[in-house]
Amino acid sequence: HKFNVTISMSEFVDRYSHLTNEQVHDDVVSIAGRVYSKRAMGQKLRFYDLRSESQKIQVMANANFYKSQDEFVKMSER
Repeated sequence: HKFNVTISMSEFVDRYSHLTNEQVHDDVVSIAGRVYSKRAMGQKLRFYDLRSESQKIQVMANANFYKSQDEFVKMSER
């Protein structure tokens, strides 16, 4: 699959590492990395560990930020 990457993993870490837990930013970016781990916490949270360029980030997907629970489930089952 090819998709448009708008920011490198290193730049992402530099730009957003100041954010605290549960702090949300309105930027929309596309980054590429290998998913090393995917975990569910209940019905509404998914955690993804991504690695690339010797960097590691954890992405939290929250169902509350999706239009519907169905959309969230569909995305998280990929």
